[in-house]
Amino acid sequence: MSGYRQLLTTYLLLITLNLLLEWYYFNFITPSYIKYGFIWHFNILKYIEVKIFLLLLFVGLWYLFRNNRFIFSIYVLLIIFFFYPASIIYCLSDFSGEPMYSIFCMMLPIVLVCNLKLKLVRLNLPEKGKNLFFLCMILLLLVPIIFKMGFYINFENIFLKDVYETRKIFAENCSGILDYFFNWLSKVIIPISIIFFLMNKKYTYAILAVICLLYLYFISGNKLTYITCFSMLFFYFFGKNFQEKILWFLSLLIIVLLFLPILDNLFLSTPILQGTFVMRMLFFPALLNHSYFDFFSNNPLFFAESHFFNLFFPYPYTMKVGFLISQTYFGTVDMFANNGIVSDGYMNLGYFGVAINSIILAIIFLFFNSVNLDSKYFGYFVTLIFLFLSAPMLSMFITSGLFIVMGLSLFLKTKAV
Repeated sequence: MSGYRQLLTTYLLLITLNLLLEWYYFNFITPSYIKYGFIWHFNILKYIEVKIFLLLLFVGLWYLFRNNRFIFSIYVLLIIFFFYPASIIYCLSDFSGEPMYSIFCMMLPIVLVCNLKLKLVRLNLPEKGKNLFFLCMILLLLVPIIFKMGFYINFENIFLKDVYETRKIFAENCSGILDYFFNWLSKVIIPISIIFFLMNKKYTYAILAVICLLYLYFISGNKLTYITCFSMLFFYFFGKNFQEKILWFLSLLIIVLLFLPILDNLFLSTPILQGTFVMRMLFFPALLNHSYFDFFSNNPLFFAESHFFNLFFPYPYTMKVGFLISQTYFGTVDMFANNGIVSDGYMNLGYFGVAINSIILAIIFLFFNSVNLDSKYFGYFVTLIFLFLSAPMLSMFITSGLFIVMGLSLFLKTKAV
């Protein structure tokens, strides 16, 4: 397929996906989750406004497609995970537009850095040494978790059932440094190791890494860990480059969304899959953005929840912000309302914080663009974009292990994009 045919196909798939998500919002989200505040309140002027913003993003896609295919693929993911849900609840539920405007502005710096490159020092290590390094990292961090958690496995979790019971057991037993080990392993080290071993034809090691990742899912009930396993494998085998992998991703996502109601009705007798993939992964983070923007309107927190910054700014609340948002907007303190990089910036420094996080996000992808990783690692970036939806920027670097993958990428295989 020629270049511009790929771009046109991308546009058509993105438009189809947008319409499909709007249909889901009308037909599934608002009837099923009105208790969370999802209501149907169509506003034609806002709908036109959203389409104008989308048209501007499509212009940015055209520019990126001509200049940088890696950043182009990242931009598509940001549209899907960030802009689409925010714009849909803005015009179809008549929510405020601040989160959507912030997301739109967040994506602009990424376009501006597409032609820049950082001068990085690459680490030249022998391939055998790299294999041993990854194996040692996995074992070093996994053994303490196995020692603490054992081999508790609920096979109902395969079908996304009983995951909250599994999460409760995991939360009661895995805390402190083990929680960091779990996140570093499940979000960075094992996913990257799977691709590294496959590229080096170390298939036994790759199978072992997949088993370890599935083990982490079974003991934790963390759905993202489960999805990450399939994501890494799928995008390793399908698509020769970043633009082809985006086409595969869009096509697969549309097919999945079309078949989710059928699978729920035929095999699960309850909308578990729709609730997980549509509500929880797409629309609920957008709703939480709105809640955070509404709560901290003109009242930034100045990072006062942090143990370092609360030495300078007193923390004004009696509970963590995540529980406070849940109590205020959903009437419960049993749920922790995660906030992503957009609401994190606004919560702490208002729109100035959004701007800072936007610049940091652009620098992160400038770094990965400069490293020039092989497109077979695209599955990791799908997971990374999703993590930005539900974790503050500082947590992305520390808890989610972004600092680790940035270090590892300096000796991973590269390929011209």
